[in-house]
Amino acid sequence: MKKNILIIIPIIILSIILLGCNNILTDSYQYDDTNYKIGNMAFTEPITQINIDWIVGDVIITKSETQEIIIREDVDANIDDSLKMHYNLSNGILDVKFCGNKESINHSYRVKKLYVYLPSMLKKITLNNKTADITINNVIIMDLSINNISGDIDMQKSEIDLLNINNTSGSILLFYNSLNYVNINTISGNVGISCDYGPLGLNVTSESAGITIYIKENEMVSFNYETEIGTFKTNLEYTTNNNTYIFNNGSTVHNVKTQTGYFKVLKK
Repeated sequence: MKKNILIIIPIIILSIILLGCNNILTDSYQYDDTNYKIGNMAFTEPITQINIDWIVGDVIITKSETQEIIIREDVDANIDDSLKMHYNLSNGILDVKFCGNKESINHSYRVKKLYVYLPSMLKKITLNNKTADITINNVIIMDLSINNISGDIDMQKSEIDLLNINNTSGSILLFYNSLNYVNINTISGNVGISCDYGPLGLNVTSESAGITIYIKENEMVSFNYETEIGTFKTNLEYTTNNNTYIFNNGSTVHNVKTQTGYFKVLKK
């Protein structure tokens, strides 16, 4: 009997591990996919806006080595066409969907990656994401909006004029970017920001998430900080005026609000 138990336990553990390595979908994913096409594509037509709707896996937006906007999907499993990436280009607007119209998705993925390659400045990208991890690297976007549930967001070496992020639990890391205006709403996903340039205007609101912003020692910036029971920490010299923390008589004013999360301003 003991021998049988010893055999069964590793099988159970292995099953749990294998299930944990897969993303099993049972979601409804419904829209009119009549005019949508399937497969990887390089576009020569002018595109001003890309709308991405993704569920699980990874979304990677990066610089293209050609003059074309390219979308490519990598999947680790053999799937039928209805489960592959779908896209539609109309009037300069490219819509990219996780799959076709499905009353329910019942499939297991270990990997389902979307690659978007941008050759130059793009006017607008809207990204709606459930649990996929988002990586944005070395691109120029005038208007970037991300609605995220639990995937992590990592953006580096990019130039964004207007950045809006609505986030639930995924972490947000914005490092080595040039940002002008940034608005972030997060519930429990921590935020880290360290810019090569900017931001000119920053508004961050969180519930329990911690917020860490890195600035240069001589940077002239102020933070209006509102909180219920959150804490403020810094390793730089500053002065205060009510709830405003002032660094080097800072003329650039940002707004940070937390309920229970901490707020840190650290030396870059």
